[in-house]
Amino acid sequence: MNKYAHTELSQLTKEQLLEYARELQMRVGKFASVEQQLINIRDRLDAEVVIHKQMNAFNERAFRVNESNAFFQLVAESVLDIFEFEFGIAIQYQKGQDETMLFVTEGITIPQLAHQCLVAAFEERFETQPERKVIQLNKGDWPEMHSLIPFHQFIVAHAVNSEDNAGIYVAGGILEKGALNYRAIEPQRVNAFELFSKQVVSHFSSHQKTFRIEKSESRLTALANTFLGFGSVPLENISNITALAFDMLAADLVFYKHTGRDEPVVFFRSDNIDGKAFTEDGDLDLYYRFLSFSEQETVVSNNHRYSRYLINKRDEDSDSLAVSHLIRNDGQLTGMLGFCFSSNLKVTQEDLQIIGIIGSAISVEEKRQIVRNSLISKNDELSKINGELDNFVYSVSHDLRTPLLAVKGLVNLIDLYQGDMSENEDFFKLIGSSIDRMDNTIIEILDYSRNARLQVHPELVELDQIIRNAYEDVRYYSKHPVKLELIIQDGIKFETDRNRLNTVIKNLIGNAVKYADETKPFSYVKVNVLRKEHNLLVEISDNGIGIEACNLEKVFEMFFRASEKTTGTGLGLYISREIMIKLNGDIKLDSVHGQGTIAKISLPVIFLN
Repeated sequence: MNKYAHTELSQLTKEQLLEYARELQMRVGKFASVEQQLINIRDRLDAEVVIHKQMNAFNERAFRVNESNAFFQLVAESVLDIFEFEFGIAIQYQKGQDETMLFVTEGITIPQLAHQCLVAAFEERFETQPERKVIQLNKGDWPEMHSLIPFHQFIVAHAVNSEDNAGIYVAGGILEKGALNYRAIEPQRVNAFELFSKQVVSHFSSHQKTFRIEKSESRLTALANTFLGFGSVPLENISNITALAFDMLAADLVFYKHTGRDEPVVFFRSDNIDGKAFTEDGDLDLYYRFLSFSEQETVVSNNHRYSRYLINKRDEDSDSLAVSHLIRNDGQLTGMLGFCFSSNLKVTQEDLQIIGIIGSAISVEEKRQIVRNSLISKNDELSKINGELDNFVYSVSHDLRTPLLAVKGLVNLIDLYQGDMSENEDFFKLIGSSIDRMDNTIIEILDYSRNARLQVHPELVELDQIIRNAYEDVRYYSKHPVKLELIIQDGIKFETDRNRLNTVIKNLIGNAVKYADETKPFSYVKVNVLRKEHNLLVEISDNGIGIEACNLEKVFEMFFRASEKTTGTGLGLYISREIMIKLNGDIKLDSVHGQGTIAKISLPVIFLN
């Protein structure tokens, strides 16, 4: 406090008054400095509030954009609007591929020939500074970039979406010619720009998930509708399902070739393939014979000379891809479903599963055609085959459509909760659960199809490992812990069809876990293995909820569910019984409702000791 504060001014000398005035001026100067600091802080906070409000507005708009080009156009525009930059750039590319997928600019024009150069320059810069997610530069800091974009100030953020390996660059800045009209990029805008780039990646990831879900729904709906529309003529049905495969997978050529018929079913895009020459000059037969020796069910050939030859007629320099699904009935090769693409695309696991389902449908139709052509009455066999087809159609139309409808509802909820990312994460988990159900259904359909079509293939079996692996795969089917107890008679060494036995063991142990009784303090699944003469005996028992007596005769029927608790397909025990029939074995169930279940397998095998 000033020493003259409580003294009358009239009592002060001239020198004291001058000293008092100087002290007051110093205090006024300090107050002015503090006031300016507060004004600067207020202005910075106001600017940050405006930026965050605009980023929230971007979030709301981004949730309403469904198409990738429109989304990245919104990103480029938002760089200008939110951060008061002169230009904005948004790039989405696929790691490992040379061609840029999307390149959008706002406020600047960059020639298309320079797009790849710009991406390469970004990639090199971030490789030299891997710890940086955002790089800010001034004129002279990056001469190579300055030759592409004459910037005064420049900022670029980089992120990679780990789920599909898609990289994203978001950039913005001020050009040399416009530097006087824009304020310098301060640290708070750099920090906000990094946050904005994370939001862009999050939205892009959500868009990709939604796109994949909607694509899966559309494809499986098309499959279901085609199966439901099957008529009484098998060859027409095969042609219809092949045409669907052609459109669904956007191939340049799709063909179905049967070993016993000369004329193939072929669909092609005329700008790439001469369809008449393809079927007449032996190309198709050559390709078919080449792949008919494969032991694989589905063969994917990248840049193979046969697929290049088929698509581009001896153009050895072109990239191409061929996918061939070999169709077998009772272990014998009966046909092939082939796909050719003029560019080397990535075939997804879903694509392969759909090809497998279509191949299974063709296999069933082939059986129906054989029966139609026979002069011997086979009503029982025809009824069984028709029943298989009806059940197959039911599975695709019901067991795949049900989780798809759940997924569709969850996608609508995601649109409803547009700004709540934590809420959407919960929805994506539920979507994942529904997709797992679809995947399990597809796997069981393919298990059923393979058992019907492939020959028995005996090989050495390590049953101990099969049982333990099966338990590890299914142990989390129930939230209630279920302990495995395994007893195997010493010295058992044998050969049988390992894949088929693995499917049966996994189905039975999976049921024991799924139907554990959560009211009991301790749940178990006991597996007892022993040898009796020429048979392998496997007994799988549990203390789960059991099966009601009235349902014991029905549990081996296709799609029968004995409990409301299950979310499965009802195919597991049906497939297990079909496998045991194929292996000349036997499977039985004993159960007491509320106490538990015992599954007994008797299987003739080749013992090696």
